Amino acid sequence: MTIELSETIRIIGSVGGFAGFISLFIHLANFFRDKAKITVQLQWDAEVSRQNNGFLPPPQAYITVKNIGRRPVYIDTVTLNYPGETRHLNLLTDGLNPIGRKLEEGGEPILIKVPQTQVLWKYADRWKEIQAITTDISGREYKSKAVTDKPSWASLAR
Repeated sequence: MTIELSETIRIIGSVGGFAGFISLFIHLANFFRDKAKITVQLQWDAEVSRQNNGFLPPPQAYITVKNIGRRPVYIDTVTLNYPGETRHLNLLTDGLNPIGRKLEEGGEPILIKVPQTQVLWKYADRWKEIQAITTDISGREYKSKAVTDKPSWASLAR
């Protein structure tokens, strides 16, 4: 029982084609896995603590920006998007100057504390529309999911 040359070439071609398909699949899986993936979370009433003098300051909101992907990404801005507003204040500053931050794979997240002051009260009826937005250096935007727990300031604003 001998295998002809054409039969051998057909078998080798089939095995090579199958191996090529598997290789393509593996490379595409690695390509899509090895991207930066940014999550943005907005949490109202995250911190309420008394100061040394017993004074109770306004509660703080937390904006947390994490890189859960496999590539580092440089974060340029972090803002709160208020309903009906077009200008946004960059919260990623050193007090006066905007600063960027590099987020590494599995690195420390960016945590920004935002005082929940009377500035927010005019948005009390539309608190569900407020989002935290992060922009990376290439201009790609990442938005927080809608917050479901009503913040304390939304109830006090009436």
